[in-house]
Amino acid sequence: MDSVDNMLASWLRMFGALVTVLAIFFMGVYLFKKYGLLLQGKAAQGHLKVLESRALNQKNAVYVLDYRGEQFLVATGQQGTPGVMPLRGDLSGDFETSKPSAGSHEEDFAGEIRKAIHASS
Repeated sequence: MDSVDNMLASWLRMFGALVTVLAIFFMGVYLFKKYGLLLQGKAAQGHLKVLESRALNQKNAVYVLDYRGEQFLVATGQQGTPGVMPLRGDLSGDFETSKPSAGSHEEDFAGEIRKAIHASS
């Protein structure tokens, strides 16, 4: 009877350890989802910053990005090609859109977006 008790206690300890490890794992996943993008944005050394993002539905989202001091509205969708629109103004006021001129930051930004899309796929 003593060996049965030892075996039961051993199984309970193993089950408790498994539950503890799984709880720590899922807590880490939750915290990474909630705060991971904040930590990633601070660690990035590039010129590109995500100022705000909104999911419109499961397959469409819009982002306000800052690239070298200029702001852009980027719309992603199911089609796979993001729409990029330069913005004039700040996030608290009204925006005016403008068309990119030759050799401007907008063309650099669009090129970097294309590179990022092709690199991730």
